[in-house]
Amino acid sequence: MRKVKFILFGILTLFFQIFIAPKFEILRIIPNFLIAYIIFISMNLKYKIALAFAFFFGLAFDLMYPLTLGLNAFTFIIISFMVNRNHKSINKEKLTVVLICIFAICFIYYLFFCINYLFAPEINIKLFSPNLFSIFYNMIITFFVLYIFLFIDKIRLYLDV
Repeated sequence: MRKVKFILFGILTLFFQIFIAPKFEILRIIPNFLIAYIIFISMNLKYKIALAFAFFFGLAFDLMYPLTLGLNAFTFIIISFMVNRNHKSINKEKLTVVLICIFAICFIYYLFFCINYLFAPEINIKLFSPNLFSIFYNMIITFFVLYIFLFIDKIRLYLDV
């Protein structure tokens, strides 16, 4: 039942990423809600299951942008690996530590895109927006979405059928 809940969270997050996130666009930068989802599942699921979820939802998101097919799946797997291996040793009580960790994750996410765009045969300026502002913008969005996920996860719903 718990895996079904995380699958539903993922489908809902993918829906929000595709249809709602473009409405939060600032300077051609669309926030990525899926980074928060990958962090969330990596903290709550076993290693192999979290990697499978990261790959699946990364590939599903990549289908929307064929020029970078596979890049989101690859970066989500890397993020899931890093979070799953290191989240227990991080003091989550301190806000600055959490923000620094989310900043590092967003930086790594955009670093892979920068490397991809440097080696791409045709550089598309519309896709090349990984700058410092986009990292900070996504860090803030990821922080809030992650805590929304953690809050929703704590809520217990009981249905009488």
